[in-house]
Amino acid sequence: MKFLINNQIKEKEKVPCSPTDSPPNSPSKSQPTFVWTGDLLDVATTSQKSKKSLDDSTSFYKCLLRKSFNPSKFKLIKAQLLNDDKKIVEYATQLLENYPNSYAIRYIRADAYRTLMEYKKAKIDLDLAVSQKPKKQEAICFRGVMQCFLRNFDEALNDLNKAIHMEKNDGYAYKWRAYCYYKLHRYDQALEDINKTIDNGVAADVFAYIIRADINRELKNYEEGKADIKKALKFKLNKVDKANIICNHGIINMRAKCYNEAIEDFTQALKLQPNNAIVLQNRSSVYRTLKKLDESLEDLEKACLIDPNSTHQYGVRGALYMEMKKWNDAMKNLNLAIKHHPDNVPSYSNRGELLVKLRKYDEAYLDIKKALEIDPQHMVSLQQMTDVCRRIGNYSEALSMANKSLTIYPNNINTLLLRSEIYYHQNLFQEALKDLDNAIKLSPKISTSYCCRSEVYCKLKNYDLALADINKALSIRDSNPFAYEIRGNIYRKLGKYSEALNDFNKSLELQPFDQNSDDQIERSNSGYDEGYVLIFKMQGERNFANFYARRGATLFASNRYEEALSDLNQALKLQSEHLLSFKKRACVYQKMGKLDLALNDINKFLELREKYSKIGRKSDSTAGIRIRDCIIKGD
Repeated sequence: MKFLINNQIKEKEKVPCSPTDSPPNSPSKSQPTFVWTGDLLDVATTSQKSKKSLDDSTSFYKCLLRKSFNPSKFKLIKAQLLNDDKKIVEYATQLLENYPNSYAIRYIRADAYRTLMEYKKAKIDLDLAVSQKPKKQEAICFRGVMQCFLRNFDEALNDLNKAIHMEKNDGYAYKWRAYCYYKLHRYDQALEDINKTIDNGVAADVFAYIIRADINRELKNYEEGKADIKKALKFKLNKVDKANIICNHGIINMRAKCYNEAIEDFTQALKLQPNNAIVLQNRSSVYRTLKKLDESLEDLEKACLIDPNSTHQYGVRGALYMEMKKWNDAMKNLNLAIKHHPDNVPSYSNRGELLVKLRKYDEAYLDIKKALEIDPQHMVSLQQMTDVCRRIGNYSEALSMANKSLTIYPNNINTLLLRSEIYYHQNLFQEALKDLDNAIKLSPKISTSYCCRSEVYCKLKNYDLALADINKALSIRDSNPFAYEIRGNIYRKLGKYSEALNDFNKSLELQPFDQNSDDQIERSNSGYDEGYVLIFKMQGERNFANFYARRGATLFASNRYEEALSDLNQALKLQSEHLLSFKKRACVYQKMGKLDLALNDINKFLELREKYSKIGRKSDSTAGIRIRDCIIKGD
């Protein structure tokens, strides 16, 4: 929200929100969601002047002039006529030495302090003015406005309620009470008050329409909000004001997921004011949502040049570099973000996510723990802690975190999927299915839950239901590479190797592996990640190691040993402790007569199986022992 003042808008440093958080439950960061929006109270507008008119104050001083001569009286009147607020304060202060109990002088000086943005001093004067004349509605109302400027919204409401009780039709008081309700997230009451302001007519200025636009935005009344912005643009505005109002229109389009329209708005605003860092930050956010990462980074870098002292840029830039898979740059910026803002939850959350991508789980755990110490109910951090504990095999803590998260956010599908996978690893398949059933009930038109449920059915060898679910997922989105991988694996289990290979190849065609850019190459290869195929998508990843292992196993079953060996080598290059790949490559080497290599691989498989069984991973060693016996015998 922007607050227009003397036809000038003072830009304030904006703090980006977190990717999953979207207000009140941010689509996150999901939308990641970095939205910069101004605050109404940066400065005050000419339309927000105190209600005491210049004529009233001038008449007051004419009365004083008849009683005694004091040069400061003339100077004060002149300063008012010239709108010289510093001089008004100077001469009013001189007069108060002689007239310390003057209500009018206190009020006039408070108004000057308000224009000079010295809100605490304005409030002190108004406190004295109200104590001198407690039945003066205008001073009580004005003090309520100053409380808004000081962000004391409960105190502001108290004064504004009194002012409205004293004067039922005061549109000015309704307007500021609407703002208080807005800041307190009481949007329905805010809308009711601002409608009264606009219906009143007298106080229906550009500020009123901007307030109503922002209230409508929070109520998801996007079309009404955009209509209010258009009404605000009909007022006489300079380029700076117009640019900021158009930026607000873009923010509404962004929240409404009208991303191309938002880009047009921000571009139009930048034509009017090319050096507006806030507009550049917003356009960067939309480009990031549209996966136009180069354009996003370009806008963000321009914003940093305009406002180089904005330390909040580090967190946003770190998150963007992470999405671009520039790990070193991401870590550098996130470290700086935490250095400058050690209590900023999104920075710890983003660095924790980066460390997870780099398979540095112990460090990730500490960052996410810190985020939860600052905000124990931070939705994204609760999910991340669940995921990290799941990855390191600490299923007890993972389940505890998932349950805590679902107590606070019972309809969070991502957490339901994570808890389902925890049950899956513990062989609690019915509990896993219950969570997936609930996820499907919450969002029946999203393919993710069908994909995960298909994997559970496949594990239970209920292939008909597995195929039904995965085909349902593909009917929702037929270009889903993860769904084709899952169906390929089902066909592999059914011995339908031709159909399996077709699906695996289709999956790779839709999302090819690029050795030069894929993040799997640059991260630590140690560690053993397993789970639903779609869980990796939640983290912006794809487990290509699993993919190549499964296709390699299918090629092996089709007697295509050289191709199988190539896929299994690729899987182990991506993940050096991938169990399935060692077991299947041992079988390939055995068929190719390379028994020493086969024995090495199967021994490595059995060694890793023992290692991961100690931390809760489920893996049956019977098949591995049988394969080793066959290799030793030379069968």
